[in-house]
Amino acid sequence: MPCYKLGVKFGKMDIVKKFLESGKSGIYFKVVKKGKIGTTDDSFHLIKKDNNDVPIENIVEIVTEDKNNKLLVEKVVKVQDLPSCCKHYFLEKLSHLNKIKNCT
Repeated sequence: MPCYKLGVKFGKMDIVKKFLESGKSGIYFKVVKKGKIGTTDDSFHLIKKDNNDVPIENIVEIVTEDKNNKLLVEKVVKVQDLPSCCKHYFLEKLSHLNKIKNCT
């Protein structure tokens, strides 16, 4: 998921909104060792996978389309490696959804 740092880098704070509206999630990799890639010996390896089975597509879906899917938000906040800014956002969203449920 793009964050405000993308807007800062490109000098356009609306870039995150446009990025999300496109429905494309993008993908990020953690750099373990600085260097160049591109040789035939280069490869990517999955080091670990979260047990909650939440694809990035679901996270983008909550932000862009299915904003009131409480079950999915509950699943997302359990993802261990979710960045703290995203976790905070989804915890706030969950709190809001719980308040709405309690009012009905």
